[in-house]
Amino acid sequence: FYGGREKVLRQLLTLVGSRWPGVRIAYAYSPPFRPHNEREAEQQIEQINRSGVQILFVGLGCPKQERWMAANRANTPAVMLGVGAVFDVLSGVKPQAPILLRRLGLEWLFRLVLEPRRLFWRYACHNPRFVWKSVAARVGKRPVVHSRSDRS
Repeated sequence: FYGGREKVLRQLLTLVGSRWPGVRIAYAYSPPFRPHNEREAEQQIEQINRSGVQILFVGLGCPKQERWMAANRANTPAVMLGVGAVFDVLSGVKPQAPILLRRLGLEWLFRLVLEPRRLFWRYACHNPRFVWKSVAARVGKRPVVHSRSDRS
């Protein structure tokens, strides 16, 4: 686990240990809420690699976690998954959306209502970019349809 406040991370580790007692947690770190200097960044990657972690859940929030993973993908063999606010939700610090909103894919709206000041501009800037890039990627990978005359 990489991210979250120290208190949240401790609660998360306790929860994971009680729910899944067989899980081996190789690494857990709560980075400071400030820009890292180069030396600190190198030390963190060294610790991650020494731990032998195979799957690293990165909970720094968007877009910080995506930038961090992109900057460090070549420096570690661990598979990195950006999980956003999952640390906060699982540890009980933040509420999870009601099941109906989750099933409808509207958990983001629930979070926006709870934290409009913090999330409005993030969603307004990044969500349209995400949708645009997703559609562009989907359109770019359409299967080629051949007419009967093309087949020999």
